[in-house]
Amino acid sequence: MSSDLILVVLACTFAAYMAWTIGANDVANSMAPAIGSGYLSLKNAILIAAVAEFAGAVLVGASVTSTIRKGIVDPAVFRGDLTLFILGMTAALFGAAAWLHAATFLGLPVSTTHSIVGAVIGFGLIAKGADGLNAGVLAGIVLSWLISPVMGGLLGFGIFYFVREKILAAENPEQATTSPSVKSIVRMSARWVNQMRPLVRKREIKNNTRAGGNASAVPPTLARNAEPDQGTALASSIESI
Repeated sequence: MSSDLILVVLACTFAAYMAWTIGANDVANSMAPAIGSGYLSLKNAILIAAVAEFAGAVLVGASVTSTIRKGIVDPAVFRGDLTLFILGMTAALFGAAAWLHAATFLGLPVSTTHSIVGAVIGFGLIAKGADGLNAGVLAGIVLSWLISPVMGGLLGFGIFYFVREKILAAENPEQATTSPSVKSIVRMSARWVNQMRPLVRKREIKNNTRAGGNASAVPPTLARNAEPDQGTALASSIESI
């Protein structure tokens, strides 16, 4: 068996291991509130998570995948030794999965993103030193780690406050769900999704170009943007409510 084939088999094995640990830890984090509140049973939560996680990764996961695979460590610095790059990424995959496994065993809710980013940084530092890392992308990632808890807290507070005051506290909660204020929130959310699509497209093309790829070779997720804008269609359908 050739060394390249061995690396492919190891990478596939570690990817499956990583997916399993993500299901054991990260999905548990996202589904715990619904299960703890009694709204969902464990079986239904697992079914929903399986469908949602798979759909999210396939349909809208290209941008984050691009950042991890070629944004943190520049593949161009490994142009003379691609085997080292493949081996390093495979080691990072296993390292992140092993840590997630240990954290899950200890009952610690940890971030899979932090884990894989840290593993890729470690590989890049050992292989090529600080020069092999993309400081700009790393700064953006670290900034997102600081912003995420704040934005999550603000949105969680705002959504719960709105639902409690405008729907649950209403004399007729069922009728309140069709009130103008609720409709306006839904319309605003649809417009926001529609406005974000060009920004995501621009970022993916930029990442593809930075890694030495052809800017005209648009990833599959971006090719779908050439079709009728789904965000516009969603906003239009909501406007008609």
